[in-house]
Amino acid sequence: MKSVLFLTLFLIMTNYAQYQRSEGESAINCDSLIIQARELSWEQKYTQARGLYILCLDRQPNNADIYLGLSQTYYWAGALQQALEWTEQGLILSPHYKDLKDLQKKIQRAIEYQAIVWTGESHLGISLEQESSPY
Repeated sequence: MKSVLFLTLFLIMTNYAQYQRSEGESAINCDSLIIQARELSWEQKYTQARGLYILCLDRQPNNADIYLGLSQTYYWAGALQQALEWTEQGLILSPHYKDLKDLQKKIQRAIEYQAIVWTGESHLGISLEQESSPY
């Protein structure tokens, strides 16, 4: 009976140690992938960067830095609605993350600006003609 208990305890501890090691390797691997994704973003290789971010998101779905990176790639590419969606998902996980909040404000301002340019009016009812009039 003691040997069965000992064997069971040994197997549990071995599996737990292996799980901890794989979780740590996943974190290290994702850290290096996030760095690579940022570098690709700076080179304007947004699609490739997104691929790396998505790969990390599968491994670490609660990592707000991944949502920030994804949002930035869409923002820099001019895909504002997608950028806003990723930012909002990241803020659900980490509502006080300053970088995500700041990016969300930038994206919202850019969307508002596009609306003014396309329609000539903002949600405040101010037209471009009124804003640019010298009188």
